[in-house]
Amino acid sequence: MSRFEVRTLIALPLLLASAGFAAGGGDWEVNNGGSLTSRTVQTAYYKIDALGRACLGSDACRLTAKERELLGRIVASMNEEYRLQPAIRFESERKRPGFFLIDGEVKAAKTGGQVGAPIFFNSDMLYVRNFHGQVEAISFGDAVAQILHELGHHHGDHSHGELDVLGAKVALGTSSLLVNSPILPNSRAVNLQILNGVSESDFPGVYLQIYDDAFDLSAVVRENVRCPVLTVPALVRRVPDFDIWAPKATGAKFHNVRWEGFEEKKNEANFEVAFNVSARCHPKQVAVWQRESNVKIRFKVVRDPNAAKGWSLDRKIEVKQYREHWLKIFSLPLFF
Repeated sequence: MSRFEVRTLIALPLLLASAGFAAGGGDWEVNNGGSLTSRTVQTAYYKIDALGRACLGSDACRLTAKERELLGRIVASMNEEYRLQPAIRFESERKRPGFFLIDGEVKAAKTGGQVGAPIFFNSDMLYVRNFHGQVEAISFGDAVAQILHELGHHHGDHSHGELDVLGAKVALGTSSLLVNSPILPNSRAVNLQILNGVSESDFPGVYLQIYDDAFDLSAVVRENVRCPVLTVPALVRRVPDFDIWAPKATGAKFHNVRWEGFEEKKNEANFEVAFNVSARCHPKQVAVWQRESNVKIRFKVVRDPNAAKGWSLDRKIEVKQYREHWLKIFSLPLFF
């Protein structure tokens, strides 16, 4: 089967309901599949503190003095906000008519007027149609903007317009931290999302998205990111190098995501995605670009007659760090 034909697989309606997976690089078992919309909103909520501090510490978000003062109060209160569980809740306007009706208009979210009040999201409005008419989940940036809008209501009487602008400025100003890498342009059928941290001691969040299911690979990837000590490279690609790795890195940035492998067989399809790693190997070191240091993730989907759409995610996933050397002068036509 040709590579072109292989790529058409992702147009199929893959279903990955409640699937889990294990990391091939270690004794990992991760059963954390969930709704993409709920995971996006929850992730955005727990990043508000860091994103807010990033905006307050620079001019990237272009805040006015009034906006900066309000954002400062929101950030200062986040420890108290985070004590409430669950802080983010989902309700349906269709199932509870009038629950989100405010000033004669059905809203996407609502909250109370004090710190610690839960934020309710209207589950009926968490999906939008993109320019191609495809239905996709709320984006991370939209979730950040909406959550900041609601948190603003916890700090006094502010107009919806003022809070909309504040949320949009923070979402836009910190958007460079988020890397979305769909396997094909304008498609979220298969997508790897990386959320880099603000400080040098942070580790990125890594999320595999397949249609409306999301899987958090952050802990698995973090466990596999180490600092290189010595590598004896093999001269042939696809032949493993001899690597000696130091203890785990103390922070990292991930970048330059690329999809490197697609292969379809009769009842399964394999995927291979890689990205560069800029590791922080010592507490006082600033992460620098290490061109030859990479992480590769391999996973597959399989035909499943019990799945609603006929496909499910295989439970086994491999995460491996490796170094790419210019000394590799031969390449074998091997996949996986």
